[in-house]
Amino acid sequence: MDKGVRDSECLYGKSLGGIKEVFLEKICDSYESVENFFGSKASSLSPKEIELNVYHKGVGFKRHTDKGKAEGDIGSREITYLYYFYNEPKAFEGGDLVLFDTNRKTGACGDEFTRIAIKNNMLLFFPSDCWNQVTQLKSEGADFYSGRFTLNGWMHSKP
Repeated sequence: MDKGVRDSECLYGKSLGGIKEVFLEKICDSYESVENFFGSKASSLSPKEIELNVYHKGVGFKRHTDKGKAEGDIGSREITYLYYFYNEPKAFEGGDLVLFDTNRKTGACGDEFTRIAIKNNMLLFFPSDCWNQVTQLKSEGADFYSGRFTLNGWMHSKP
C-alpha cells in the first residue's frame, strides 16, 4: 500500500475469516438493487475482493480510482462497495467519501464533486472507474475503537 495515497490499517480477504463469506453473501443480496441503479447485469458481476480498513486521526485516502488500467483483478473491477461502521457515540469528524465528476469515456477527473457524510451502518456502491477520495479523519481519541471502519471491495466483471 502506498502510504502517500492511503494510510489506513488494512486486513485483506483471508485474514477476515468467516466475516468474508457472510459479508459477500449480503453484497450478493444487493445485486438486484445494483442492477436497477447502474443498469448493468448484476449476474455478470462477481464480488471477488474484500478488505477491512480502519481510519484513525489524520488518516485519509487521496484522490484515486479503484479500477486500474492493468489486466487482471484491478482491471476487471466494475463496482466498488463500501460498508461503514463505527462505535457510537461517534468519536471523530471527517472520513467522508468524495465522489468527483468523472468522464467515464476518457477517465478524466472533473472539478465538481459530491461529498457524502458517512453514517453508521451505511452501505454505498459506485462505479469503480470514478475518481474518489476519503477526507482526513479528525479525532481526539487515539484508541483503536475511536476510528471509522469500512468493509469494502469490488464487484468484478466475469471473464
